[in-house]
Amino acid sequence: MTKTSNWDYKIIKSVIPKSYIKLLTDYFTSKKEVYQTMLDKGYINEHSPSDFGTMFDPDMPGMFCIYGDVMNDMLMSNLKPRMEEETGMSLVPTYSFMRIYTNGNKLPRHKDRSSCEISTTLNLDGDMWPIFLKMDDRPNEEIEVKLNPGDMLIYRGCDQEHWRNEFRGSSSVQTFLHYNNVDGPFGKTNMYDARAHLGLPEQFRDIG
Repeated sequence: MTKTSNWDYKIIKSVIPKSYIKLLTDYFTSKKEVYQTMLDKGYINEHSPSDFGTMFDPDMPGMFCIYGDVMNDMLMSNLKPRMEEETGMSLVPTYSFMRIYTNGNKLPRHKDRSSCEISTTLNLDGDMWPIFLKMDDRPNEEIEVKLNPGDMLIYRGCDQEHWRNEFRGSSSVQTFLHYNNVDGPFGKTNMYDARAHLGLPEQFRDIG
């Protein structure tokens, strides 16, 4: 499969069924509850490995998130054929990331690291919170994307600046699935985000 360049971003409606959306939402909400209980009981602290998730991400402290969760990584792997169909590329999965946003959170303008060459954001639950994209060839245009639960945005995370304005709702559960183009510069080095296999926490990345 060869790379095509005739898309900037894509919105895929209802990429997963409603029953699976509820399963994932309940799962991640429970993960947050388990994490909070372990934190309150002193079983873990802000310096603990992120196996159970964390609320001390330096990018957005106080918000629960989890890298490379087994369930989420399997979702990324299972959606790979659909992603290849939509992008026209042969892809390798790198990593998944889930966040539960709350009122007042804000995602600053940024571009992603190389493991996020082909990125997705998948809305699972909560209040509407648009994501904005900016294309290098259209510097004066800001593209607003609104996703309903089950909808997924595909975009080029390394090339396209993206952000979210301050969240005015109460909660928003979003998961991010990242891939590399097999035929691109990072197709070999970034497989599984330099982990031995999917499902491993971030500290298992072989970045040395």
